[in-house]
Amino acid sequence: MLGGPRAAEAQSLTASFIYPTNGAIDVNMSTPVQWTGVAGAQAYYLYLGSTLGASNFVNSGELQTTSYTAVNVPAGLVYATLWTKVSNVWRSVNITFTAAPTNALAFTYPAAGVSNADMTQPFAWTPVTDAVAYYLYVGTAVGAKDIVDSGEVQSTSYLAYNLPLGQPLYCRIWAFAQGYWRYFDRVISATATATQNAQFIFPTNGMINADMDQPFQWSTALNAQTYYLYVGTTPGANNLVNTGETTDTSYLALNLPTGQTLYARLWTELIGGAWSYVDITFTAAPATVPTFVYPTNGSTMDISRAFTWTSVPHAQAYQLLVGSAPGGNNVVNSGSIGGTSFTASLPTTGTYYARVGAKVSGQWRFSAEIAFSTSPLTASMITPANGSTGFIASSTPFTWTSVSIAEKYYLQVGTTPGGSDMIDSQELCDQATCFGGPLGTSWNGLDGGKSPATGLGQLVNAQTLYARLWTVIGGAWRYVDSTFTTAQLVPVIIDPLDGSTKEQVHQVYTFLAVTNATSYRVTVQLLCDETHACTPDQQTTLLEDSGILAPSDLKASKQGTQLSYTAAREGPQTKLLAKVYVLVNGVWRSAQVTYTHSRTL
Repeated sequence: MLGGPRAAEAQSLTASFIYPTNGAIDVNMSTPVQWTGVAGAQAYYLYLGSTLGASNFVNSGELQTTSYTAVNVPAGLVYATLWTKVSNVWRSVNITFTAAPTNALAFTYPAAGVSNADMTQPFAWTPVTDAVAYYLYVGTAVGAKDIVDSGEVQSTSYLAYNLPLGQPLYCRIWAFAQGYWRYFDRVISATATATQNAQFIFPTNGMINADMDQPFQWSTALNAQTYYLYVGTTPGANNLVNTGETTDTSYLALNLPTGQTLYARLWTELIGGAWSYVDITFTAAPATVPTFVYPTNGSTMDISRAFTWTSVPHAQAYQLLVGSAPGGNNVVNSGSIGGTSFTASLPTTGTYYARVGAKVSGQWRFSAEIAFSTSPLTASMITPANGSTGFIASSTPFTWTSVSIAEKYYLQVGTTPGGSDMIDSQELCDQATCFGGPLGTSWNGLDGGKSPATGLGQLVNAQTLYARLWTVIGGAWRYVDSTFTTAQLVPVIIDPLDGSTKEQVHQVYTFLAVTNATSYRVTVQLLCDETHACTPDQQTTLLEDSGILAPSDLKASKQGTQLSYTAAREGPQTKLLAKVYVLVNGVWRSAQVTYTHSRTL
């Protein structure tokens, strides 16, 4: 009887192929061979060969895993044997499949079958699908890397320097794909080898806009005595850089031209005096210099703000220079500083010229020069000037200097310092939020502005007032204070005094001169009040009327501060009312006194 319990028991002790399956076509061998696990299995063993039971493609050795990545399996028919060891007994299953065209790892240089190779050329190998890294060993024994240890690389070639000639070289190329490292071995003998040159680290070949604030850098060459760097505008030329022999591995080249291809040649002198070189091409980026953020060229500077500029990569220090003439530094010379800003004390008016420099790799580079002007931070009163007298609000507005960068103004006038009981203009600016009006440099003194400020229209006697003018720049409020005295718009009668008794036949009326007065008039009439009854005619009859007089028609004191008028006739012996009128800016105003005329015979 075929099958039965014994056959089933034997089958359960043997692993089965999961991938590939029996008879599979075009099997991708970059995918590991996989099989089922067997309970109690001590080991597994995989053969792949060109005939049944052969292991000329793969001989895995004992495995504890249930998969194996097969390397370099040729395309075509493959015989697979999978062994399972249970209770120290090996049992096997066999399948056949067809492998797809190879994704195998193999050297392409030296080519297959070549044992003696010119190794001035790089090793090269086939790319492996999904490979993330390769690794080249060259050693004096199988699997050794005492001659070449490439480290992980992503390319499919590697130039090995200074290989020994005329002896076996054991070469192994590794590939890491899909989580597995696989390798391929070759044995060759080198007939020639590449001589090691120093290699450019910066800039690299073909680099565009290389940052030449960094120095040229190159690798250390084995057995090198000296290096020599050329940079030129044609291949092999040194019209831009000619370092001479150096043992350094870097060189800072300044002021290389931009916008064109440059040619760099790095020479290496090996022990024994042999010279060799490598060439690269590149373009240089414009040298990085700081540029002003504030102020900018042609602007007006708020002198309360700091100079600021852009940072420069690799900068060791910065320096700010400001002069009153192009190229000068008589106004500001910051010296070496570490930041990208500097606060300077500048005059409030004038045109100045500024440069800012950055020190990179020990060399200073400066920005293009800018011109800027400065501005006071506060406006100042023009009219009325600080300490002035005789201010007439009806004819002269408040005015102040213009600050070109002012954002707002605000005028306050009061009877006490900082007060605003006379004028409270509110904010003046060209924004809807400014209730005082547009940005301007004048204010009508008759307008009080914000209530309850009254304006100056009701003031007729000289009075000292206090003005505070605010200026806003950059959101900051600043003010200046000033004082002034308003004009005396009515006369002050100094003779006769109110309530006095006078005995002159022709009374002389004396009063203080009024600023800006164009006309005067003096009248005398009977005093008519509750205690002095008068007829209607007496109430309106003038006993004395000077008529309209020019200031020159009146007698003036030596100082010109007093004027006087002599009555043409004697007044009656009774109480009289004397009035002095003055015309200022088309408006008549008057002052009066009462006195008793009592003549003594």
